[in-house]
Amino acid sequence: MKQLYVLMLVVMMTSVAFTGCVSDDDDDDSTTETVIEVSHENYSWTELTNFQSAPDGCDMGEDECEGYAEISAYDPTSKNIFVVNAVDSSIDIVNLEELIAGTHEITRVTFDGEPNSVALCGGTAAVAVANNDKQANGAIHFLDSDGTKLSNVAAGALPDMVTFTSDCGYALSANEGEPDDDYIVDPEGTVTIVAAPSSGNWADATSSGVTTANFNAYDNQKATLIADGVRIFGPSCDADGCTDGGASVSQDLEPEYIGISGDDKTAFVVLQEANALAMVDIASAEVTNLVALGAKDMSLHMFDMSDRNPEDGGYNASSWPVMSFYMPDAMACYSVSGNDYCVTANEGDSRDYDGYSEEVRGDDLDLDDTAFPNEEQLLQNDHLGRLKVTTANGDTDGDGDYDIIYGYGGRSFSIWDSTGKQVYDSGNEIEVNVVAEDGTWMNSYTGSRSDDKGPEPEGVDVGVIDGKIYAFIGLERSGGVMVYDITDVNAPVFFEYMYFPDHVSPEGITFISASDSPTDNPLLVVNNEVSGTTFVAEFSDKSTA
Repeated sequence: MKQLYVLMLVVMMTSVAFTGCVSDDDDDDSTTETVIEVSHENYSWTELTNFQSAPDGCDMGEDECEGYAEISAYDPTSKNIFVVNAVDSSIDIVNLEELIAGTHEITRVTFDGEPNSVALCGGTAAVAVANNDKQANGAIHFLDSDGTKLSNVAAGALPDMVTFTSDCGYALSANEGEPDDDYIVDPEGTVTIVAAPSSGNWADATSSGVTTANFNAYDNQKATLIADGVRIFGPSCDADGCTDGGASVSQDLEPEYIGISGDDKTAFVVLQEANALAMVDIASAEVTNLVALGAKDMSLHMFDMSDRNPEDGGYNASSWPVMSFYMPDAMACYSVSGNDYCVTANEGDSRDYDGYSEEVRGDDLDLDDTAFPNEEQLLQNDHLGRLKVTTANGDTDGDGDYDIIYGYGGRSFSIWDSTGKQVYDSGNEIEVNVVAEDGTWMNSYTGSRSDDKGPEPEGVDVGVIDGKIYAFIGLERSGGVMVYDITDVNAPVFFEYMYFPDHVSPEGITFISASDSPTDNPLLVVNNEVSGTTFVAEFSDKSTA
């Protein structure tokens, strides 16, 4: 299979020393720490194997392969990979050792409802399953490592992501609570927290171990939250029409993704459309803080923001007067010497329903003449005229025109500390690194998405290799995975762009450490939504190949 690499070798030419340890449960300052010195100059990620959940012969051009492989989890004891197959309402289970040997079979476990996410801990899988009525409560199902169903408990509306604490003591789901298309039924966004049964066997899980974290305590703080930058703007609607901004805080906040602190006490919850981060005390199921993530000044970097570029289809970047909300999708949290950090894939997302939509094109906006004296030129199709923007923000003085242009997504990944403060953002590096040396996009489809969140970082995971911390960021539209050395949280270093053209639209990313790998090398499992495939990449020494 064809593979393209972009390597940043300059930094890798010298050994890098890393002191300390990274874990999900290490906050003991008395731990003896080891200094590991390694150079990864000759190392690279190569495809080891793959499998297809989509039907044989499906046509990607007709979307026949889409949705069969979305999110995955791995059990290091059984060596089984669990993959969310939304089309068949199933979890597809493949043994990794058999996959590598070419003898694998797919075991399919089906549900009454669409599974959205899967996580594994201590040999037990948790699966977030939506109700067929997506505005009704969903469920978390528990399975053993072979796929046998053990138990299930009720969750909130539209459980979209599920995870465990590192000690397997709790399972948590992020329940989006999305409205229906008419925006008449708009359930509250919540986080379901399930305590492990006292027996230690998840087959014994019942509703008595379930608590719910909600945002009801913030409903009377709506004006303050909006002033602080949290995007709360959804309408309240009935059969007679909609009231702009009428949704409550609890309805408007839609939990998307969850990361866990190193001490297993705090859940960091991404609220994508609100462009915010919530902190939840797991034991008490209490939301302790809400933090706005802010907007990125895109004019400080060079971005391509139009799908109407010159006829050569090349990369046509410029500095544009746009502020763009980070709006992360996936998030991976980790702990270094007792300090928590979360890496986010800043995808961006709009509210776009039949009953209400904030999404328009740039040339639909009436821009303020003082702020944008060059409005006519700026809103040409090959400039910002085609860019998808929001009408919910930007009219700062309430006079009906837009003083600021706000877009969706940072087109980047960021690192945030435990208070929600941004430590690092990758700027325009992702976009730059998916451009070939001749100035064209490595994947020409990227150019057609420049008006709509660009490469679209969506999935992320973090792993440790020889004492160095790496972030893996999947690009839904450009394809492939960006690999960064984030050992220094203040100065991450681009390592490699892993691009396999036959695998389209990565969604879920799962890192497997060398100690848990059947090959004794680190592995990366990547699920690709559009192609319906899952590939396994291996980190290996090219000099010995």
